[in-house]
Amino acid sequence: MEQNENNQVGALRSDIRIELHTIPAIQIWQGRKKTEDKYQIQSMTKAITHLRVIEIATRLDDPYADLILTEFYQQIDKIKKSLDIESRSIDEVLKSVPTGFKAGDAISIKPVDLNLFINVPSGYQLVFLLCQFDLFVRKVQLAKHISLITGNDASDRQHLIAHALRSLITYTTKYKHLGVTRQDFIENTPMAAKAIEQLGPIPDSILSADKLRDRAPVTNNNAHVGAPE
Repeated sequence: MEQNENNQVGALRSDIRIELHTIPAIQIWQGRKKTEDKYQIQSMTKAITHLRVIEIATRLDDPYADLILTEFYQQIDKIKKSLDIESRSIDEVLKSVPTGFKAGDAISIKPVDLNLFINVPSGYQLVFLLCQFDLFVRKVQLAKHISLITGNDASDRQHLIAHALRSLITYTTKYKHLGVTRQDFIENTPMAAKAIEQLGPIPDSILSADKLRDRAPVTNNNAHVGAPE
């Protein structure tokens, strides 16, 4: 049967957005530029850009990219568990109010709305955590506002997760693409020696593993991640 060009379906698109209500979450998304008296804090948008490079490098059999991505997902799981524990804890605090006392969800009167187009699975994992952290901070601030916890307690609870997220972002942005592959290590090429000198040795568990083929494919070279930095 002859195919009518007018019947050819186009590429799928979806309007994906996130809404952030708290300053700590927005600060993690935006990062901070270096100034004379303050050091630079890498943004989540920068980390997502690096994650794209890393995921492409894993498909080119770069063991350093595999190492970074493996550690990334391990840290994602750890932060998720910590966030779940802290969220359950603050939920119990919010339940301790007297019968008849009701407080609605804490929301910003002017939240930051971001339009996302991320084409790497690991990038979405970061964004999911950020949204969960934003909700957690809203609950913590509500508990502080109605005097269920102190200001210091609120700061400590938020800092625990925020520090973990920033550390993961920093770790991700330190990846350097040197063009080395597992074959270079098998053949002990000068490129492998140079890579070890710059980036350190690769664990045997990573070198002996196949490519991390369970990662979803990277698509579309024109990636746009939220607002510009």
